[in-house]
Amino acid sequence: MIKRVLVIKNVSEIQEHMATHFIRLANQFQSQLRISVGERSVNAKSLLGILSMGLAPGTTLTLMASGSDEQVAVDEIKAFLEQ
Repeated sequence: MIKRVLVIKNVSEIQEHMATHFIRLANQFQSQLRISVGERSVNAKSLLGILSMGLAPGTTLTLMASGSDEQVAVDEIKAFLEQ
């Protein structure tokens, strides 16, 4: 399992459009992916889960990946969130 602390640097709040792109990216990987902010944790492949987090620029989150492609998944999701 890989855990990485990330800060969202995207310009706008993660709304439905941005969340859809995030979910498409996350679903490309076989690994289980979770995002946590504080005490809350959601499946990173769930649109409702991602939207319910209210992620905005400057939010610090922890990305957890577990599976055969966990390193690639973490690297690509990190690049997406920090672009």
